[in-house]
Amino acid sequence: MKYWTSEHTFNEPWETVVQAVTRKYPNPINSSVVAVDVIDRRVDNRGTLRSHRLLTTLWSVPETLMKLVGMSNQAHVSEHSVMDPRKRTLTMNSRNLTLNNKLNVDEKITYHPDPSDPKKTVLRHEAMVTVSGFPMMTGYLEGMVTSTIASKAQQGLQGMDYVIQQIKEEAINLNQMKHKKTTL
Repeated sequence: MKYWTSEHTFNEPWETVVQAVTRKYPNPINSSVVAVDVIDRRVDNRGTLRSHRLLTTLWSVPETLMKLVGMSNQAHVSEHSVMDPRKRTLTMNSRNLTLNNKLNVDEKITYHPDPSDPKKTVLRHEAMVTVSGFPMMTGYLEGMVTSTIASKAQQGLQGMDYVIQQIKEEAINLNQMKHKKTTL
C-alpha cells in the first residue's frame, strides 16, 4: 500500500473555489476526465449538499501494463461529496470501479478556508493505492500509480485555475452587461 498527500492554497475565497470544483470538467488542461454523470444529488435538512457522481476517465497507463492486467484506457470512478455551506467545507471521496479486484485507489479531497486568511482556500488531497494479485510487482505498480496521481493532481490544479479565471471573467461580463443596461 502506498499513501500520497498534498496541500495547496488557492488565493481565492472558498465560495469561488467550490464553484470551480463543480464546473471543473470538462476543461482543456485536464482532458483525462471525459464524462461526469450525476447519480444522486440532494440537500439534506441541515442544508448540506450531498452528491454521488460517476466519472469516466482516460488512464494514462503504459500499453504493456494495460495488456498485462487486461484493461482498456477508459476507467470509471465513483465520487461522493458533501458540501456544507455553514462549516464552509467540501469533502470529496472517490474510488475506482474499474479493476477494483486488482487495484484500489481511494482518494479524499477537502476544501476549507485557510485559517490564517479566510479569503484563501486550502485544498488537501490524499490518496491510498493498493495493488493485489501481482506479488513480484506490487511495490512497483503502486509507485507508478502514485506517481500518476501526483502528476494528475498538478494538472488538476492548473484546471482549477483555468475554471476560476473563467468564473471571474463571467462576473466581469455580467457586471458590464448590468452597467450597460442601467445606462440605456
